[in-house]
Amino acid sequence: MESDNGFDESTPLIAKQASAPAAGNSTSRNRVLLTAYLIIICIMFGDYMQQSPRIQVYESVLCCNYYSTVDNRLMQSRDCKVKAVQQELATLRGVERLTELLPTVLAIPYGIVAKKYGHQTILTLACVGLALAQTWTLLICWFSESLPIRLIWAQWVWQLIGGGSTVLSTMFFLVLTDMTPAKSRTIMFFRLHAALMVAGILGPITASVLMGYNVWLPWVLGVVLIFVSAFFTLLLPNRKDEPDPQDDMNGDRGIVDQENGNIMATRKGISMKERLIAALQNLKATSNFLTANVQILLLLVMTGLSNLGNESLALLLLIYVPERYHWTFAKAGYLWSLGAGVQLFLLIILLPFAGYVLSERLNFSSHDKDRTLMLLSCAVMGTGALCLGLAPEIGLAVIGIILMSFGAGLHALVRSLVTLHTSSNNISVVYSAMSMVTTVTAALAGPLFNETYSAGLQLGKMWHGLPFFIAAGLVALDFVLTLFIRENHTTSMPAQAENQDD
Repeated sequence: MESDNGFDESTPLIAKQASAPAAGNSTSRNRVLLTAYLIIICIMFGDYMQQSPRIQVYESVLCCNYYSTVDNRLMQSRDCKVKAVQQELATLRGVERLTELLPTVLAIPYGIVAKKYGHQTILTLACVGLALAQTWTLLICWFSESLPIRLIWAQWVWQLIGGGSTVLSTMFFLVLTDMTPAKSRTIMFFRLHAALMVAGILGPITASVLMGYNVWLPWVLGVVLIFVSAFFTLLLPNRKDEPDPQDDMNGDRGIVDQENGNIMATRKGISMKERLIAALQNLKATSNFLTANVQILLLLVMTGLSNLGNESLALLLLIYVPERYHWTFAKAGYLWSLGAGVQLFLLIILLPFAGYVLSERLNFSSHDKDRTLMLLSCAVMGTGALCLGLAPEIGLAVIGIILMSFGAGLHALVRSLVTLHTSSNNISVVYSAMSMVTTVTAALAGPLFNETYSAGLQLGKMWHGLPFFIAAGLVALDFVLTLFIRENHTTSMPAQAENQDD
């Protein structure tokens, strides 16, 4: 995730020095970074630990509700894999995923508040809000005999405290960026991503083991870990944006960015009407830029398609495998860890090695290298989606899960292509558009795959994998669109030449 510190050629040198990360104290900086890594591991490990037990509890509650309305005598020999229960489970999860994204609308307001009160303050609030939302869901299920389970959809109200996961990730990356010198940020983000992948592997495995003792145990521990992460955020520095002396020099009226045609409001002295006009003109300029660049539009569409394809596995794996192959949720959790392990191998070893071969051995340009890797990733992921949707037995389904996990690199590859096709003056605009597309498609994924899964259950067992057929079609379209991405010769050069220049 990119962050914009608001520096340009007009910013005084003294202000730049005051904003330098960690003030040269490497020991203090390393301690802060270690704390930050601990926070994100606690959050993600706690979240991954909750996935399998939550869905099992959801299914159990829905199953009890279903059989209590049908015939109490059937409670002892109930089959929770019946169509009615599984359709309601898919609906419950799909709407839950959609409501989790509602607090995203507060991302900009909380960003403004963070300028005054500091990034760490908002990060702490976001962690507390997330922990309270998870607690709400836990309590609704615990008291499900007297409370309707659909009340879990109200968990998003608690995430208004801090703005939810979107604000949390934004503030977290801003804190890390503040504390890391520019030359070290690539390594820092690499280590962070590796830590997230490790949490994705170990979290489900831990949950599966603990579920053998009690299904509630990993869920409760996961919520506790998120509360612990909120406590650790208090140990982070709380940097606030400093007033810019240039505000007074510009007459407190606003600065016009002549090159991009944008009007940028300064921090003070501007009426609400003028701020609104400036915002609308910024929006118009941004829209004009995006619609005038066909290549960028294609890449934005590709971002949405690849995100939808990946969301199908994340949303339905723990529902689809237990229902179709009669696995327990604990066993299905191991498949989640398997997919995360494949993604870790892909991002750390396979993609870098393939990129090296294409650029250094075959002398591909950066564009051709990324485009080729994109095509290969789409082909493998699409094949995996078809395997998973068609698999009559678990063995072929596991192969499908492994192949679908190769889609983990699609977002990074699209972002790399976007960077090659965008000037430095407009890159933040395009990155923001990519983030918006990712958020919107994540919101649409829940209802889309919920409805297709329910339709597949109605059509018969052969069609239970319908959501993965849809995912395969979306990835195939992604493949076709990639063929139309042409190299921008003004910004691309052979990767080997780039390395020599460095």
